[in-house]
Amino acid sequence: MIELDTLVVAILSAFLGGLAATWLRIRHERDEAFRDRQINAADDFSTGLQQALLVLRDAYSTSVRHGFYDDERHLLTRDPSTDQVLARIAAALERAEKTIAEVHARHARIALLFGIYTPSTRAGGFALTELDTALDSLAGWPRPDLDRYHEYEHAANEDYRSFNERALADMRGRHWHRRRRLALWMRRRIERRRLIRKFRAEQADAEGVSEISNEE
Repeated sequence: MIELDTLVVAILSAFLGGLAATWLRIRHERDEAFRDRQINAADDFSTGLQQALLVLRDAYSTSVRHGFYDDERHLLTRDPSTDQVLARIAAALERAEKTIAEVHARHARIALLFGIYTPSTRAGGFALTELDTALDSLAGWPRPDLDRYHEYEHAANEDYRSFNERALADMRGRHWHRRRRLALWMRRRIERRRLIRKFRAEQADAEGVSEISNEE
């Protein structure tokens, strides 16, 4: 006959085992749902960045094709006779401004799901700042600053790629990043100990020289 204590232990073990399995399953499902939200947000933001880059480049092409040029071959987006931005160029610049503004709104979701200070959020923020600066350079007065435009357009494209790589690393957990930080911490600790030993040795040598001088 099975003893009562054995039966109670068996029932409790089965109950706790089932409870733990249910808790792990719920946690796994919750983590998967959160990861799906991260993937959707990153995909949406990455697509928005790519669209903003394309629209910005279209605004540049429109300015080059339909703008005026002065005697020194500087691009002018304003009609010299009226000092007004040409209609086609103004429409292209407005589309670029609107598209970039929409991507700014999507970046808030990245900060919410990935964290404000994560590498992916920072890369996305850098790309947006560079897009804003490139657009301001293209729409500059009295004439566009094309060198500055190309510099920041290229930087935005690089940070767009950086966002894609870092978002993927953040979703994977950045195990390599944690290992690198641990290795760096160990190296710093070893270096700190070495410096402390060196300082103590120098201090001991100085005290020894001082004692010899006093004896003399």
